[in-house]
Amino acid sequence: MKSLNKQQLLEDIMELNIKNAAIVDTNDILFSSQVRKYCEMNQCGKYGVNWACPPGVGPLSTLKEEALEYQQGLVLQTLHIISSSFDWKGMMAAKEAHEKVLRLALGLVKERYEITETLLLGAGSCEICASCSYEENQPCRYPDKALASLEAYGIDVVSLTKHCNMPYHHGANTVSYVGLILFKSP
Repeated sequence: MKSLNKQQLLEDIMELNIKNAAIVDTNDILFSSQVRKYCEMNQCGKYGVNWACPPGVGPLSTLKEEALEYQQGLVLQTLHIISSSFDWKGMMAAKEAHEKVLRLALGLVKERYEITETLLLGAGSCEICASCSYEENQPCRYPDKALASLEAYGIDVVSLTKHCNMPYHHGANTVSYVGLILFKSP
């Protein structure tokens, strides 16, 4: 395994249409039960119907413990232009583009830097399947592709972006998404 050149990793990542990127120690990530309570409010409609969302994703204590098994994380933020702050289609297209970039970044981390022990967390609910097998009381169809969110893990995204000196808001007619690749230090 190569030794990790963090600066080179960040430079390589920025070539993937990333607005901001930073490396953070997992001990500096704020996990909050309040974030999970927002999930329980179910404004997105995915609570209790998706394996990658609460409660299917698991209890916060277990997820936090899992995340902290990794020493570092690569925080990635993408920025997208939308027609207005009510442009739901634009937001969903941006989320899809964000997930593609996250998966490309994960591939780069694994291939170029030979980091194999990773955990990828995205923004919002997993959308791989049109209808999640959770509702059918069946196991996840694609556990290796399923993408839980930072919020499902109780991660305070506003605090995380602030810690990484990233703006959370980028102005009118924009939407930004944050992803996280947790990894074990080489």
